Amino acid sequence: MAAQKHCQTLGVQLLDQSVSLKKVRLTKNTTGNLTIGRTYHFEFTSTGEERYHGNISMQSNRAVTINLQPHRMPENPEAPLAYRTSPSSHQDN
Repeated sequence: MAAQKHCQTLGVQLLDQSVSLKKVRLTKNTTGNLTIGRTYHFEFTSTGEERYHGNISMQSNRAVTINLQPHRMPENPEAPLAYRTSPSSHQDN
């Protein structure tokens, strides 16, 4: 699915397969033909601790727009999501 691929590209995780259909309508595509337009809502996380919202608009089977709520980025974006830490979890000995 387009939302999952987009989240992977940005280094965030789509949560709980949380995609839900919000709106269905008739729209015109780039050639002026009527198509089915759909809007989906989903949740994602960038840190593993907070949930954020996103939505994706589709025409037929093509993603037209994908929007993600502003979100925090982890301090170490190279680490797998499960191993990312926040600055408050570091302790000096």
